Amino acid sequence: MPFNYLGVPIFVGAPKCRFLQPLADKVKLKLASWKGKSLSMMGRIQLVNTVITGSLAYSFNMYKWPVSLIKQVEQWCRNFIWTGDILKKGIATVNWDTICSPLENGGLKIINLHHENNAYLLKLAWNFAYSNKPWSLLLKARVLKSKYEFRMVYRSSSLWPGIKQFYSTILDYTSWTVGTGSFINFWNDKWCSTTSLANIAGLSDGASIPDTVSQFWSGYDWNIPLSLQHMPQFFNHIMVREEQDIPNWILDESGRFTLKSARTFFLEPGVPGGWGKFIWSSSIPPSKTLVLWKTFHGRLPTDKHIQNKGLHICSMCTLCEKHEESIQHLFFECSNALHIWSWVRQIFLTSHFSNKDDLLSFIKSDGSPLVKLIKLVVITFSIWMIWRMRNYARFQDKIEVSRAISVIKDLTCLVGNSSKASMKNDMLDFNVIKFFGINTRTGKVLRPLPVRWEFPSPGWVKINTDGAARGYPGLATCGGIFRGSMGEFIGAFSAFLEVQTALVAEFYGVIHAMEEAQKMGLTNVWLECDSALVCAAFTARTNVPWMLRNRWNTCLNFCRTIRFRVTHIFREGNACADKLANLGFIHRESFHWYNRLPASLFLEFFMNRYSLPMYRFC
Repeated sequence: MPFNYLGVPIFVGAPKCRFLQPLADKVKLKLASWKGKSLSMMGRIQLVNTVITGSLAYSFNMYKWPVSLIKQVEQWCRNFIWTGDILKKGIATVNWDTICSPLENGGLKIINLHHENNAYLLKLAWNFAYSNKPWSLLLKARVLKSKYEFRMVYRSSSLWPGIKQFYSTILDYTSWTVGTGSFINFWNDKWCSTTSLANIAGLSDGASIPDTVSQFWSGYDWNIPLSLQHMPQFFNHIMVREEQDIPNWILDESGRFTLKSARTFFLEPGVPGGWGKFIWSSSIPPSKTLVLWKTFHGRLPTDKHIQNKGLHICSMCTLCEKHEESIQHLFFECSNALHIWSWVRQIFLTSHFSNKDDLLSFIKSDGSPLVKLIKLVVITFSIWMIWRMRNYARFQDKIEVSRAISVIKDLTCLVGNSSKASMKNDMLDFNVIKFFGINTRTGKVLRPLPVRWEFPSPGWVKINTDGAARGYPGLATCGGIFRGSMGEFIGAFSAFLEVQTALVAEFYGVIHAMEEAQKMGLTNVWLECDSALVCAAFTARTNVPWMLRNRWNTCLNFCRTIRFRVTHIFREGNACADKLANLGFIHRESFHWYNRLPASLFLEFFMNRYSLPMYRFC
């Protein structure tokens, strides 16, 4: 001991630096200085991410690395990215935590080793908690008294220190879909509410109660304990079934726990509408976008920036030779920059660019996919060219503005012609594309497709449902309408769902509809909705959001006891349900039933009843 097995050191006890140092040294060897000198900064970033993923992933998946060793490897990576040499410390113009953040937060999405190790350990803790593989069962027998209690004394394990750190986190963020109920703790697990029944009932010693859910199911109904009999709503929509109990990761709508879920857990949430995600494009060389990225961060090494670092130097703009050099002056006030921006304004008929916010507004402005790409390309290459003009003027020979504009135009033409983005059929798009010499390409020609609501057979009731959300996630509602074989109105509902995603709202609409159908005693039901995912969920339950699975399974059991069919309809033919969902935003009630047809539905309702078509353009 220790020895290597499949490239990973095997040892007894907690991981120590001396056991894992050989793996760190492999990273060091792969980040050789000759590679750094032959790559751009973006190339070095890609190499660092590839080396980390390939060399450390396996050991990260098993061991909690010592903090000192992670800091050492991060120092090598940081030096390599900024200078190309792991032993040479350079001036980091942007904070390391910032460049490790997501693109929308203004980062470069570099792998943070501490977060990456924790993400792998979180996944290992999930597999330990809910896997029945031999290694998991053996380790549980060693270190756990029960699901919620650790042993005070146990045999030393190299895996347990990493798992122990996140085991309680896994239990806290797990909710259960009930199957047989034999693996779910009745009091401590979250299976019928967003919190445990022990908390609801006020049981301080709930962790020591080993009762399972299956012990409270009589075969057809619940044997609810006295302390919970005043809250039957927790059990009304849940049934025990002859299927496996499924743990769900509550921070993912699908309930599945993946490495991506674990990484997201440790990442700071992205800034909605953050500028970072608007400046990167696969059509533009990353080395050019990097200059724009540094400009937006205010971290280009201009004279003003160097002075702020404490170095006292004389400052003068090399291009105009009139003012002190700063990012604001160089890119927005210098006569050379003003000449380029004047040229851009004449092409796109836009206003003056006075700061980076004006550039960002221009990049984010509306337009066809091709014109939006051209705007980004022009801004990126203009910033890059101004910085290049500055460097050439300082260290070589000056570049004339007319030459710089010609280069920007040629590069834009090259990117535009290599892109597959489409244009609109209007004069602005045509003039812009013609100016840059880009080949014209139009989008798909839309053709009208008539969509009609179909009548159910005699004796059947047809239910149309829909869900809506104003944001992802955002305020959400759902609605549905019940109609007979002659198209006559039977009833309708709308429900306000607080903050949800559109998919969850769609599922809520179907669940409410089927629960009402069961209350009404319907035996012939035709369900129709405009979500293909919801329709597919009746045969494959993989799409069902975890928080609805117990109620969804109850609905499926009801559907098996009646004559039932489900179909998909385009949203144009589902206008009545769509209007009802929008009424939910007005009423803001958790559930509202309509015994009379709402006046706002008259037009769509009678168009359906008289078989008049709605048109879909596709």
